[in-house]
Amino acid sequence: MTREGSTVSSDGTALVSWHGTTPGPPVLVCGAIGAPAQAWPTLTGPDAGVHALGWHYRGTFGSARPTDPSRIALADHVADAQAVLDAAGVDSASVIGWSSGATVAAELARSAPERVNGLMLIAGPPGDLLATIRGPWGAVVDLVAGLTSGGPGPGPFRGGGLVKGVMSGGLDVLRLAAPLLAAGLPRLPPRPLGQLLRHSGLLLPAGDPALLAEVLRPFLRLDWAYYSELLRAVGSVPPLDIAGLRCPVTALVGRYDVVSDARALTESLGRLPQARVRILPTSHFIPLEDPAEVAAETLLLVERAAAVRRALDDESDRAADDSGPLTHRSRPGA
Repeated sequence: MTREGSTVSSDGTALVSWHGTTPGPPVLVCGAIGAPAQAWPTLTGPDAGVHALGWHYRGTFGSARPTDPSRIALADHVADAQAVLDAAGVDSASVIGWSSGATVAAELARSAPERVNGLMLIAGPPGDLLATIRGPWGAVVDLVAGLTSGGPGPGPFRGGGLVKGVMSGGLDVLRLAAPLLAAGLPRLPPRPLGQLLRHSGLLLPAGDPALLAEVLRPFLRLDWAYYSELLRAVGSVPPLDIAGLRCPVTALVGRYDVVSDARALTESLGRLPQARVRILPTSHFIPLEDPAEVAAETLLLVERAAAVRRALDDESDRAADDSGPLTHRSRPGA
């Protein structure tokens, strides 16, 4: 269960924010662009164990479009995220990013590390989203690269130029087709459409049909021309260097994800000292197909972040008393 509120970002853009009703450690959700709050049932339910916070991206689901149309860049979404934290009185939180939201979450952790005590990236890389989209075009790139090199293809993560070009063209088509989509998609019944998607290979049949229908209902009413511009602005961001992150990091990838190339996410975590990677038997839509696992990993991330804070506090205590013993156990009276 969620409640909606209003948050004003640093440039004056009015956002629709939302929060769960369960008390607990704060967790900021940077959802996929176009995914409503309903996509996170186990983080907003009565047994969540965390206090989930989120917002709807600029121009979607009631949030206003910025006065300056260009203010839909990554930095603007990161500013929105910080405005949501400020409005809730939260100094630091664990942060979750799914799909396109993974880029927003990763940049928040990079640019404002004091606001992020733990980071979870779900089925999305930290930047270079358009170049790491998999789909049938990714398979074509693999095949062509393999034939021309005489060996297995490098995958769309490394040969992303062609994929990015195809995806950019696809967003142009989406923008041009927006009037037709706006006229037809809202008339489609969400539950039968969800059933079709669950047997299409894009999603897996294991997901909850009622949850999928609840998420599809507002999604089908998006302004598709504007949606394509939001995706382009975030998706064209170059790869983000997250090697300097020092907070606990978790990555959840779907074994049967045909949307995002898992290597784009897992390879970016290779040098992080506190990275945890889970490969789940899901598609790209992990929050819809395995919400229980998302909840469990969220609680674990919160615990890991708390352990890091305790360790840092202990280190500060020892530094303040440099004449004393190094451990609690060896201190007088311990």
